[in-house]
Amino acid sequence: MCSSTRKPMQVQNRNHPSAVREPTIISHLFEGQLSYSTICMHCDLQAHSTQTFTILSLPIPTGIIKCSLQDCLSLFFEQTALTGGDQKLCSACGLRRDTTVFTCLDKPPEILMLHLKRFGCKGKNQVKLRTNVVFSKENLDLTPFLSSPSAHNSSYSSYCLYAVVNHAGNLNMGHYTALCHNALTCTWHCFDDSVVREVQDHCVQTSDAYMLLYSRRPFQKPKIHGL
Repeated sequence: MCSSTRKPMQVQNRNHPSAVREPTIISHLFEGQLSYSTICMHCDLQAHSTQTFTILSLPIPTGIIKCSLQDCLSLFFEQTALTGGDQKLCSACGLRRDTTVFTCLDKPPEILMLHLKRFGCKGKNQVKLRTNVVFSKENLDLTPFLSSPSAHNSSYSSYCLYAVVNHAGNLNMGHYTALCHNALTCTWHCFDDSVVREVQDHCVQTSDAYMLLYSRRPFQKPKIHGL
């Protein structure tokens, strides 16, 4: 069973002739596909659509100082009810109705980019969430969020971390650094402006993590001429 999700973003139908385009190295490596199912809460009409993505922006649980990356993924994929001003137009009813939305992962990308939504609002004030999001470095499993887990080889929904983008500071002033993993030497390096230095594994996990980049295991090199 797949988990479900929040209000979908505007969906482009990639099956439409006008949406057909030549694949690129970017699309081969970074593009995945989400599947949306909506159900009218008045007449039970079901509709399905898909959306291509290159990055997932994950909400962070509020009111706690520590959570797991799986907690953030579960929030992203949880069932959502669209009511009030967010109601969707039901083609059967001909009216805007309360709608339940389920989202699943149809196609995991080769490289998964996860953006942690650390900047938000608390009342009228904008704030930065400093929640320590604990993430896996070796085996991030997306199987619970697949549209049909039994139809996918579990090894193709498992990921290992290879880079982290950190943000230190606040909304008014901050500094970005990057941590990258060297697969040949199995070491991590910190890139801080013009300074590059090797760091210990335990330095990778911090509450400054802002973006996480994972590569799928086993990594599938795109079949592109000249690459």
